[in-house]
Amino acid sequence: MAVQCILTITVFQLAIIGCCAVSGIIWLKQKQEFVQLFSIPQFATLQKENLAKRRALEMRDMKNEVVRAIYYEEKNMVMFYDNDTKVNGICGDLWYLLADYLNFTFIPMKTTNRDFGERLKNGSYTGVIGMLMRNEAQAIMRSGFFINRMDVLDYTTALWKSQFHIYVQPEWLFDNTWVLTLFSPKTWYFVVFLFIILSLVGYFLQKIPMDYKPEKEVSVNFSLGDNFFYSFAMMCGQGYIPDAFHNKFKILSLSKSIFAWLILLAFSSHLIYRMTNREPTLPFKDVDTLFSNTKKILLAFRGSIIYYYLHNKYGGDVSGKNLLERVRFIEIAEDMHNTICDNMKKYAMFEISDRFSALNRNDCPLEALGNYNETYISFGVQKNYPYKKTIDYALIKFIEVGLMDALADRWLNIRLENIEQIQFKMIDLHQVYLIFLILCWGGLISFTILILENIIYYYEMKDVQRRRNFGYT
Repeated sequence: MAVQCILTITVFQLAIIGCCAVSGIIWLKQKQEFVQLFSIPQFATLQKENLAKRRALEMRDMKNEVVRAIYYEEKNMVMFYDNDTKVNGICGDLWYLLADYLNFTFIPMKTTNRDFGERLKNGSYTGVIGMLMRNEAQAIMRSGFFINRMDVLDYTTALWKSQFHIYVQPEWLFDNTWVLTLFSPKTWYFVVFLFIILSLVGYFLQKIPMDYKPEKEVSVNFSLGDNFFYSFAMMCGQGYIPDAFHNKFKILSLSKSIFAWLILLAFSSHLIYRMTNREPTLPFKDVDTLFSNTKKILLAFRGSIIYYYLHNKYGGDVSGKNLLERVRFIEIAEDMHNTICDNMKKYAMFEISDRFSALNRNDCPLEALGNYNETYISFGVQKNYPYKKTIDYALIKFIEVGLMDALADRWLNIRLENIEQIQFKMIDLHQVYLIFLILCWGGLISFTILILENIIYYYEMKDVQRRRNFGYT
């Protein structure tokens, strides 16, 4: 009935209907408004028929199907055993779960070629992709999403997301300026400002004449320097403070004492933690500063994107030849991890995060730096593989029920108990040298002032003696 409401369909109207169909709405002349396309019974029936045909095509029974999946040995990812006829690891277990769920025969294939391959002039591919194009295998057990390979590969539903980082051992350093950094700059500004104001107020208040004082009481006037000196002594809670200074203005003196006590209490509340705390500091910020500011050697897996990045950036530059000598490309990722863990001060490592979690050792504390690329990890299958959608549906189901999280907890080193606990370290001279430096500078300044006072006193006495010798009073 709704279709009959459209009386005359011109070319222009047909174009409008096509656009509306894409957006899921259509103009209903009877109601003079746009309605959902599939709310019209004829279109709803047509949609159901098309969906049923497509699902019947996609959800084929994979019984008696043989799926050959290829990959190389990689710890906790794909590990071959039983004469290389079976696999385990996070990806290996996942393929067996797919085989049980979809009723197909899974045959793992081990290769020693760790390069995914590159396109040759004749259009063919080398490496693992070339084996898929020659129909030697139907799938790759683990692969990242790469746009430049989508003309020869299809990718299944994403399993997880991974980033490429540079991993390096952090240097745990003390904050040598803990005396100044215990308080924020604004707090220090207020402390110094109040110290100056209170000293000035005390100095100017004593200038006010007070007629009500008894005549026998002798008024002691302190200089501006005395006010600063004694106020500082009160705020530090140290030094001798004359009674006359306390009694001059008791309320002001009491306010200074309370203020100083609260400041010292706040300062000492975090003092021990700040003195003993070590903060991780990375020795460089990126690849360029790694080469310029450190002598570390960068380790990289030969099949990773850093290989092409470095060759494109430094390979054709004469000045970059020495930089390329500081990069070691290693064929096996596990060997790369063992190399850096055996000498963490000498090496840095370019690695993808999921493989780092799979291969990282508990005794090898490395920190990630930068994010040079990110990709989704999935399975690679032949182009136009008929069972790709079927595998996608199964993987989505595994993710929904939590199987992926369970496999990650089992095979990837991401558990909280693996985090290394920071041990308490004794306070050494390097942490408190600022205190001794202040004391040394104070002693040096005091000694300098003492020498100057003696020189001035010597010349004043010499001038007095000269006047007496000439008969001046």
